[in-house]
Parts: sequence; C-alpha cells; structure tokens
Amino acid sequence: MRGDGERRGMWRVIVRLRALERKNRLRVAGRGLLPWLLVPGLGGLGAALFMLGQTTLPPADLPPEALAEALAERGYLLRAAMCFLIGAGSFEVLYRARGATNLAALPFDSRSLFIDRLGALYLAHLPLLAALALLQAPLIEVAPRALAVEFAIDSLVWLLTPAAGLWLHTLAGVSLLRGTSLIKEFFGAGMRVDSAALMLYSPAAVFAVGLSAAILLAQAFRPLLSSSGQAGPALVGTLLVFTAIAGFVLHSAALFKRSWRAIRARFREAEMLPPWREGPLPVRVYAQSPARLFSPPLRGLYLAMLLNLRRRHRLDLMFTVLASGALFWFNLATTLPLDALLAWNAMLLLLAVAVVLTPIYRLTGRELSPPGCDALFRPPAAALTTARVLIALTHQLPITISVAAGYGIKTAQPVGVLLLLMIGVGAGLLASLLYLWIRGRRSGAWLPWANRGAWLLVALTLVLIGS
Repeated sequence: MRGDGERRGMWRVIVRLRALERKNRLRVAGRGLLPWLLVPGLGGLGAALFMLGQTTLPPADLPPEALAEALAERGYLLRAAMCFLIGAGSFEVLYRARGATNLAALPFDSRSLFIDRLGALYLAHLPLLAALALLQAPLIEVAPRALAVEFAIDSLVWLLTPAAGLWLHTLAGVSLLRGTSLIKEFFGAGMRVDSAALMLYSPAAVFAVGLSAAILLAQAFRPLLSSSGQAGPALVGTLLVFTAIAGFVLHSAALFKRSWRAIRARFREAEMLPPWREGPLPVRVYAQSPARLFSPPLRGLYLAMLLNLRRRHRLDLMFTVLASGALFWFNLATTLPLDALLAWNAMLLLLAVAVVLTPIYRLTGRELSPPGCDALFRPPAAALTTARVLIALTHQLPITISVAAGYGIKTAQPVGVLLLLMIGVGAGLLASLLYLWIRGRRSGAWLPWANRGAWLLVALTLVLIGS
C-alpha cells in the first residue's frame, strides 16, 4: 500500500506532466501570429457575448410580473444550453480525452487519477460559466438584483453538473463491468448494445440532473426578487447543492478507487464492441444519394468518409436529430419578442452548425483520416477538401431547416426564414473551410478549439451586425 507521502508525490508528478504538456502546446502555438491575435480575439469574443446578451434582453418597460417571467425563461434557456454541453463534454473528458487515456496507462494510483479528472472536468467547462456571465451581464441595465440572482443560480448549476457528470459516468462505467441485464437490453433495443447501454444514456442523465437543479434553484431564488426578499429558500437550495456535490464526489472517489482500472480496460474493449464497433451498416445511410452526382475521385472519397463516419460515430446522427427537434420546439414554445427570437435563433444556429455539431473535426481526425494513409495514397487535395465540406454541410442541413421552419411557423416572416437559411449554410461552409485552412498551416491538439473560438467570434459578430 502506498503511503500519503508517496500519493502526494504522485500527484505532484501529474501536475508537472500537465504543466509540461501545456508548455509544449504553447510552444507549438506560439509560432506565427496566433499569440498576437489571442488577446484581442478573447477581448472581441467577450464584447460580442456582452452585446449579444443585450440583444436578447426583454424590454425594460414590461410589467414586473411579465419582466420576471421573461428573465426566468431567458435564464432557463442559457442554463439548459450549459447543462447540455456539460453532459456531453464530461463524458469526453472522463473517458476519451487525451489526458485521461495517456495517464491511465501509467502506474498512478486511482486517487491521483481521480483528482486529475475532477480538476479537468471543471477546467474544461470553466469557459461556459464565463460565457454565461458575459451574456447575463447586460441585466445590470434592466434589473441589477436579477443579475446577482441569475449569476448565483448559474454558478451553483455549474458547480453541481460536472460533479453529477463524474458520478453518473462512473456509475455507467461500473455497469459496464456487470454484463448484460434485462434493463440494459430494454434501453439498448435496436441500437446493438448490451453491457454498454447505460453509457449511451449517461450524458442525457447528466443533462437531466443539471436542468432539474436549475429549475428548482430558480424557484428557490425567486423570492429574492420580490419585495419581501426572503432568503430562506435560497439558503436551503444552496446547502442542498453543496451537499449533493459532496455526495457525488465522495461516492465517485470510492468507485474510482475500486473499479477505475477495470472500467478503463473494459471501455477500451467497448470501443471495438457495440455500439461503437465497425459492424454492418444499413443498405443505405443518410446523405449517400448525392454521391451519384459526383465523378471520381470525389465520389470514392465522399462515400469512404461518409460510411466510416457513420460506422465509427453511430450516435452523431441521433444527436443531430434530437438537436433539430429541440430547436424546432423552442421556436414554437417560446414567448420571446420577435426581434429577440431572430437573434436567439441565429446564435443557436451558429453554435450548432459551426461549433458543437459539425463533423468536420471528426473527418480530419486520426480515426477517419490517419496521417499514414493520407501520406501513402496521396488523394487529390481538392477532392478531399470538397468531400469533407460536403459531408459536413449535409449533416448540418437538418438543423438549419428545423430552425428556419420553426421560426417561419412562429412568425410567418419569409425574410427571417431566408436569413436563417443563409446563416446556417454559410456558417457551416465557412467554419469547415476555416478549420481546414488552419489545419493545413498547423498541426496540434489545440486546433479544433482554436477554430471553434475563432469562428465563434466571427459568428457572434455577424449576429450582432445582422440584428
């Protein structure tokens, strides 16, 4: 058994490895114009988020009850987006991130690995809290007290959701060790899953926990906005959140200590088994028909990458369908003013097609585009780029159509529908070309995030100019 001193020493080794990794990445990224563009880019992104928050504010002359309802709906939508991103991102950080896979192969104790993953979860999602703070900051012009309340709710939800993600994803990993069961067969029906069924649903479970906490905390903090200003429910809600965080972290630590090595080994096998295995595909897959219009070699490259994308990332299309339905429902159910609704739709559409749900990063990754294969076969650069961009556009098209259709049904404004269609197609095209251009000039693990940040700045600027 290792003593406390040796454990602390192992933790220091992990910290040094992380520092060395960041230093090497910064050394690679520090060549060229990127360091000179980083500070103005971050400043411009912050200013764009602040101005975007201003465009989505309800009118200040609304009655108090209507203003409170509009602010509550606005905060709910922002926190729902944050919980959705944390639900999906926490699984990647825990199981698929490069830091998790590299350190798991080294002889570190489970306690040190747990602390490393816990810190990585919060650091990876810290930009979400910063973005929410900038979007909420314009509330100081309308309701200063509401700004403090909304930021307190955002912070508590941000603290709770990664801890819940750590616990739920670890529980799903433990279930991976226990084989199949009736409930797993039920949840995995039609998806070719067995023991890995619960891992498919753990990101959705994290989203549900975070969103439920956001709704309950909004109700608990609402009395602070009234004339009485009762703080009792808010204090109780805050205490419950920190109690839940402690429970999630402590139980996750116990699960890590007992099962993490076995979970990692079993998950590596599950990457080759259902639902991720390279098994049989349907006779026809989504977006396969346009290949008949292309001539060689574009047709061959398009089909090869499309089938490999569908085979390796089977759930991507399901997430796209779910996101399209959610955005369509948002347009039908919202009570936002029409001008604010157009700005919200543009922002959500740009985030979806250019940052979150674009497959361009997968199409250029090592799994679908190994460097050795590209160097050996040397496919034509123009055909390869065209195939990647076309696949990205076809997978972004359902989201664009659902947003434009929902907005058109809600408002009956053809100009707004046309504008959203142009934004969706244009954002998908420009985001893909920008990333491929950056990738052609540089290589490194930071590239997808650099492209996301750069495109997010451009996208938000376009939204502000258009609105």
